[in-house]
Amino acid sequence: MSSANKLRDNVERWLVHENYSFKAVKSDEDTFRILIKDIGSFRIPIEIFEPKKQLGVIVLSGKVFLRNPQTARYNKLTNSEQEKFKNLVKGFCDSIHAIHKIFKEDGKVVIGVYLVFEAWVVRSSPVQQDVAQPRQVRKEATVGTRFCVTQGSLTSFCMVRL
Repeated sequence: MSSANKLRDNVERWLVHENYSFKAVKSDEDTFRILIKDIGSFRIPIEIFEPKKQLGVIVLSGKVFLRNPQTARYNKLTNSEQEKFKNLVKGFCDSIHAIHKIFKEDGKVVIGVYLVFEAWVVRSSPVQQDVAQPRQVRKEATVGTRFCVTQGSLTSFCMVRL
């Protein structure tokens, strides 16, 4: 079994264990892509994928679509007010060590949030069981920050900066 298949199988096993329904999505840019619909109270779809250009890296991504009144309000903001909003989003994303992007899609303002992790290696000791310990994270993915992810659901998983 290739490492990409093993990684995908580990992610799928974790999602089944957490009782999430998901489906595989075809992608030419990724070795695998999994879509989980309706996560949390805001029902945001989450995608988990491994980019072909960065093997061994897992990305959890979510896109927050502003509702029509919010999009209209955002479009009425001056450039300085839009920059202030972008800085608030940047500040939040920086606090959780996420990459973000604000863009327009289908006439709506979208905030994309991307958490980038090195592939998981599960320890077998009783104390550290179910704790993921990453290898060195690639600098181009997270600007040199290393993370571990503790066991938990997608709506409340915990990131710890090492």
